[in-house]
Amino acid sequence: MWLFIFGVLIAWGGGEAFAEKRLVLLSPAHDEYFFSFLEVFLRRSLPDYRITTIITGEGIPQVEGAVVVGFPEDLKVLERSRKKPLAIVLGEDGDLSIPVLGRVVFAFEEVARVLQKELFSGGKGEFLFVGEERSPFLPLLGLLGEARFFGEVEEERVVVVERAFQARPFLRVKNERPFAFLVLEAATEMLFALQEGKVDVLVDTKPSAVASCIVGILRRWEEEGKRSGCCTVSPLLVTRETIASADAYEVVRRCLSCH
Repeated sequence: MWLFIFGVLIAWGGGEAFAEKRLVLLSPAHDEYFFSFLEVFLRRSLPDYRITTIITGEGIPQVEGAVVVGFPEDLKVLERSRKKPLAIVLGEDGDLSIPVLGRVVFAFEEVARVLQKELFSGGKGEFLFVGEERSPFLPLLGLLGEARFFGEVEEERVVVVERAFQARPFLRVKNERPFAFLVLEAATEMLFALQEGKVDVLVDTKPSAVASCIVGILRRWEEEGKRSGCCTVSPLLVTRETIASADAYEVVRRCLSCH
């Protein structure tokens, strides 16, 4: 076992574990909340690390000697790297041929249970989904019911939007909307929209809790030379009543106090 760990350290870090102490976050394009806040929380908890965020879709990132954090679909590009880095995977899906230090998984069951009660009278239902076909929120969508990627918005009872930028056209509509509106990115802009009644509910994937998991995974590897299993994070359902619990609310509170 120790020979295996020693071999990994030599192959990955030139014979010294975390010689650079470099952490790279692979952020999907158009992410306006999760990875930016995740980087802030990680910088607070890991002052001894050099932390950078790289936008995916711009070729194979240069991450040699780093630990890389990302969703499975974004980490797959690293399988083509000559020298594969160590990874911390966000989510359960995806078989990767790169060394994995640990996983952070999202438990959407409680969020789905509450949404089913509020939106579909306690069961599963149909809804329009505006987002990526390989969205990391697919487990949540499956728990809610049947997601349709095409449809007439005016005829929908429930509309679920993945990203803040995809929600903006809905926010500009002046007429009263006939559907419940759920956004899966609790960005600062969406918190303001929630307060104004333009959005009914948000889902916060809690980058603060994800950061705590990542710190635990890294420290265990550093101190014990052991990989971790799954660290579970329970996302938060954000309404006007619970908005103060959202990770981005600190920014909103400061903006409101300035006015």
